[in-house]
Amino acid sequence: KQYIKLHRFRQENGHCLVPLKNFHDQPFSRWVSTQRRLHQKRELPEDRRELLDEIGFVWKIDHYDASASMFQGGWEANFEELVAFYK
Repeated sequence: KQYIKLHRFRQENGHCLVPLKNFHDQPFSRWVSTQRRLHQKRELPEDRRELLDEIGFVWKIDHYDASASMFQGGWEANFEELVAFYK
């Protein structure tokens, strides 16, 4: 069930960087965090790791880079729109 939510989140947002804080579905956020923790401890079953790898799951997060990358695409799109407006 949570994997399906993650897959849907990835389709809607273009990434698997589910926020842990201030997110409307805390059980889902905790599940995502648990997958990272289990992977780090080498306790995540191989078949689960492979499924998560297939959708581009990010295993290690640098919180600064994660928040920057989440907004970078939107910033670039807005910048292109601004440039087109002034042409």
